[in-house]
Amino acid sequence: MSMHKIPLTELERSGLKSHGLDIGTPSQLSDVFRHGVKFALAAKDAEIDALQAENERLRAAIVVMCDDGWLMCGVEGMSSAQEICYAAYLTINPTPKEQAT
Repeated sequence: MSMHKIPLTELERSGLKSHGLDIGTPSQLSDVFRHGVKFALAAKDAEIDALQAENERLRAAIVVMCDDGWLMCGVEGMSSAQEICYAAYLTINPTPKEQAT
């Protein structure tokens, strides 16, 4: 079954046009192109979801380290790993816990 009657997205339309493929008429090559676009976008969405999950996991770990006192207010005397974690914590929470009280 041809996809030529299924409405095109703007991305599909511009891609079909750029590659000189048929638009609005039955074409197996155009159908394969549209399936490829759909597959690529689904893979991209899955990758974004995985990166967001990893970001949330790291964010939670940084907050726990700060709450446990592993990170101190300021960077003097910190190891480079602590400085990196502290900078990440400040990105997440601009007001350090010690200064919030």
